[in-house]
Amino acid sequence: MAATPARAADPRDLYIADLRAALTAAKALVAFAAGQAAATDPEYSARLMAAAGGMDDVLSRTAPE
Repeated sequence: MAATPARAADPRDLYIADLRAALTAAKALVAFAAGQAAATDPEYSARLMAAAGGMDDVLSRTAPE
């Protein structure tokens, strides 16, 4: 019985993984900054949290299958 050849790795998968890792790190920093700003500038904090939520949406839509 012949083995089926493995699918060649698509370099775009690596690029997407790198971008997802960078966005995950940025999301954490934005959420942290929102928490720091919450006491002194709640409006700015809310905008930062909305940005972090948008990043989370992108990460959810681009999750590997």
